[in-house]
Parts: sequence; structure tokens; C-alpha cells
Amino acid sequence: MKTTNIKLLFFAIAACFSLLSCEKEVINTDPPPSPQPPPPTMYFVTYSGWFDINLDSATLQEDRQFTKTAPQLTGDLLMNGRLLVFGKGGHELKDPTILPSFFDGNWLVETAQPGSIKFIMEGAGLISRSLEFRFIFIPSRQIVAGKLDYSDYNAVCNYYKIIK
Repeated sequence: MKTTNIKLLFFAIAACFSLLSCEKEVINTDPPPSPQPPPPTMYFVTYSGWFDINLDSATLQEDRQFTKTAPQLTGDLLMNGRLLVFGKGGHELKDPTILPSFFDGNWLVETAQPGSIKFIMEGAGLISRSLEFRFIFIPSRQIVAGKLDYSDYNAVCNYYKIIK
């Protein structure tokens, strides 16, 4: 009887160790993570409202430049898409005109890098407070080659349904 109890005790200990050392396969029932969608600027036309460049006379005398932040402006958009910058108003009360162009006796150009657009004025003309600018970003997937005059503000707004 003693040997039977000892055998049962060893068997119970062995069974416990074998159960404790077993690993249960974990089955993940969560769906795999979906890939993150690309930023909206890769698919959708984005645009700013009209803004002025807020240049005071001291700034105008020094470098005649203004930088506007544009977080939607990505390297991909600059390389493959289109950046359109329009100006309007000024002393001549011009309709929206694509840059580079003359406004208030100054030649205005823009340069862009990811995240910002720099406006550079060449000339000594006084800047009217009514001079305003607007940018439109068109990703490569939305460009319509040969079908649209991208320098025509009204045509661009009508085609892409941008509020004028």
C-alpha cells in the first residue's frame, strides 16, 4: 500500500509539472491592422482662404519678403503635384492673377519648400492693404493635363469646385 501511495504521489507530481510546462497556443482573433491612409493632400485639392501679407513699412524697407506657413505643402506635392498661388486687389484692383505677376508696381514671385511659401517682392512700389493672396494645392492624382488652364483662377475654381 505504501508503494502504491508513493507511486500515486510521483504520478501526481509528474502530471502537475507536465501541465505547468505546457504552453497553450494563443490565437489572435483581432483583425490585422489596416494600413494607414496617406495624408489627404495626396488625394484631395486643398486651398487657403484669401490672406494679406502684413508687411509693415520697416519690413518692406529691409528685405521685401514674407513667408506663409503651409503645413499641407509636402515634398511629394511639390515634386509631383501643382502649387498655384494667386494674388488679387492692390492699387489696380486686379482680378485673381497667378504669380509671378506685377502688383502695385512690384514684381511678385513665390518660392516654396515643404511647409511654407515665401513671397518675394522686387520693386519699390508701395503695397496696397487690399492686396491678398491664396494658394491651391493640386496633387498629381488630380491634375488634368491639357484640359485646364491652371493660370485661370475661375477655371480652376469651377473645375475643382473651390469656393471663390
